Amino acid sequence: MNRAVNPTTDTIPTNTELVAAAAQGDWDAWDGLVDRYAALVWSVARGSGLDVEAAAAASLATWRCLACTVGNLDDPERLGEWLADRTARNVMHGRDEARAVWPGPPEAL
Repeated sequence: MNRAVNPTTDTIPTNTELVAAAAQGDWDAWDGLVDRYAALVWSVARGSGLDVEAAAAASLATWRCLACTVGNLDDPERLGEWLADRTARNVMHGRDEARAVWPGPPEAL
């Protein structure tokens, strides 16, 4: 079953409808958002050159960020853009953290 389709009307809900429902705790709406955008989030993370583990961490951080802000999005219809931007920021943040943990071999310092 495609969770992004409203079973009572057979229509595809808008981002605004899914975001509003998700903000109210509707797990089917969350599943619909993930179904709709998981490939985008993953492709931004992997397309930046991250390995699978780092891409998974960046993707998870993106979804956590959405969970914290879902009720406060300015324009839910632009959610795809928001997710792509947030994923790119999480990729850069992850790279900054990796550099802080491992600055390189001693001769590079």
